[in-house]
Amino acid sequence: MWAFILAVIAGLLVGPAEEPLAKPVARLIAPVVRIDPAEMRLLSFALLMLIVGILAELLHSGSTFWVILGGVIGLFAMRIYAFVKARIDNRGGL
Repeated sequence: MWAFILAVIAGLLVGPAEEPLAKPVARLIAPVVRIDPAEMRLLSFALLMLIVGILAELLHSGSTFWVILGGVIGLFAMRIYAFVKARIDNRGGL
């Protein structure tokens, strides 16, 4: 369960983690692998999921499925929230 919660939080942090996490890693691996600016968000997501995967293993919490699902939910949380809010606003309630 902790791994799922950490993955949701990590998914929410993908954007803010690009500058301090993904860009230094991209510079580090630049001689071997070229990372386009459009791929920086994906690199940030992959690095955060790697960190959560390591934490999940150390905590003996969660499976790969729940870690990835939590990350995806966190990554798209604001879009999901906006969609649900628009649906509720259009109906005038649930």
